[in-house]
Amino acid sequence: MRLLAVMDRRFYMPSDIYSTYTLVFLAEPIGEAGEPNFEITEMDWFSLETLPSLSFKATKQELEIMVDAYKKGTVYIE
Repeated sequence: MRLLAVMDRRFYMPSDIYSTYTLVFLAEPIGEAGEPNFEITEMDWFSLETLPSLSFKATKQELEIMVDAYKKGTVYIE
């Protein structure tokens, strides 16, 4: 496991109430994926180009920064 990014969410999803930082790690799966439940109706693997609509948890810009850090072998820090 390695750190890919430390991101300040106010640059992507501004909030007057609180500050949020996202720590992004690269990890290898160990074992089976979980089963869908009351919070998750469906699970699958997607390429960056075929991602479904994103939730409020990560913007496309953030995902592109994460993938870029992975490809370059760097750590992105804001």
